[in-house]
Amino acid sequence: PEKAKTYSIGAIFKTNNFKASLDYWRFNFDNPIVSEGTVDIVNAMFPGGASTNCGMPMFAGLQSRFTFNASGCGIANISRLRVNTVNGGAVVTDGFDLLVDWQIEDVLGGELAFGTVATYTQKYEVGALSVEGVLVAPSFDAAGKLNYQTTAYPLPQLKGSVYGQYSTGPHNIRVTANYLDSYTDQRAIITGAGKEIDSHLSFDAAYRADLPWDTTVTVAIDNLTDEDPSFARLDLNYDPFTGGALGRTVKLGLNKRF
Repeated sequence: PEKAKTYSIGAIFKTNNFKASLDYWRFNFDNPIVSEGTVDIVNAMFPGGASTNCGMPMFAGLQSRFTFNASGCGIANISRLRVNTVNGGAVVTDGFDLLVDWQIEDVLGGELAFGTVATYTQKYEVGALSVEGVLVAPSFDAAGKLNYQTTAYPLPQLKGSVYGQYSTGPHNIRVTANYLDSYTDQRAIITGAGKEIDSHLSFDAAYRADLPWDTTVTVAIDNLTDEDPSFARLDLNYDPFTGGALGRTVKLGLNKRF
């Protein structure tokens, strides 16, 4: 089974209508459950695309993972590759969480509020991974990387949001700015556009009105300025783990309490 030791320490500051907290966290994962990297296995079996490891006794187990066409062992002849879910190398990650809330009362007869939530991942160290006795992936730090076809996920180091909100009587309006830091496609074959996946800034807006008869109406607009996701050298031309292709969306809600 996957196991983890977790540590955290934080501080909270509060005075009148202002509150802030800062937390440091650290997770040590042993035997994390991961999927073996397809590209890692192919590169280990065929370094630089060469077939020099074919038929070598020490690569026999790794070669057995492949199904080749009638032409035999070779990178151009791969029909299928078996990839397992296994216990991977140890993972050590740490970072900081920030939370700020500030409320200002009696502003034009209502209440004004500001706040932010942010996470900074300082490191995400992944241990080496061997498949069938062959080292296929050395240890690496996944923080700030796309981590395509590795045992880690895309991991921008900084992400967060800042909001402003105004409430008066039954009306409430909120605008949120969402920020995602830039990160790097670590694959050696990627150069030029897409090597650095640009940072992304988008805005959301929401309005809520409390009506008579315990009824609430909400209107929410996600991605207010209709921003495209940042370009990445992937099948969809963007990273679906961190971005979306829907663009601006509008949602209308009606809620009646009984």
